[in-house]
Amino acid sequence: MKKFADFALRLGREIECTHVNCFQAAPEMNTAQHVHWDQLHINCIESGTGICIVNGHAWRLRQGNVHIVLPGETHEYKVSKNKPYRSCFLHFRWTGPVPPELVRQLTIPARERRDFFRILHTLSDLNGELSSGKELIRNGLLMQFLGMLIGYAETSGSAPFGKEIPCGELYPVIRQLTGPPFEYPGLDALAESV
Repeated sequence: MKKFADFALRLGREIECTHVNCFQAAPEMNTAQHVHWDQLHINCIESGTGICIVNGHAWRLRQGNVHIVLPGETHEYKVSKNKPYRSCFLHFRWTGPVPPELVRQLTIPARERRDFFRILHTLSDLNGELSSGKELIRNGLLMQFLGMLIGYAETSGSAPFGKEIPCGELYPVIRQLTGPPFEYPGLDALAESV
């Protein structure tokens, strides 16, 4: 129960879902290599196949897979030519630690996929500005989604990340280093800000 309480307290402050997008990828629709400095990226494969390359390591994506990319990890997606995936991508602005129970990749049990993806499609439909009531519904669905992920991770048999992973703490520094030159404050000022 403590994990759910921790998520409830952090949701909206340290954990903010910035986008949920469910879509059917076209054959060989690949992304360029990219990185999200301040976002945890979760890809849920509803059907089809593909590959995600994270920091040079290839991960096969299949129906029912959930794949997590941590903030700051270089990654790219490659869609299968013969069985392009239908996927739901979630981006979370995530500061503070990532729970050590989460795993890089897990598979949702077949009997639970329908309910799991129903939540994701509802979240996708709720993107944008929301009334107070719809925001509460969205946060409730996010809690259910995150709770399901932790539950599946704990029973998956996959190796968890194994330690709390601090996320977002260096993002302001990285943003300044990669921003226009007029924003660059100098190394001494950057060192003092960390």
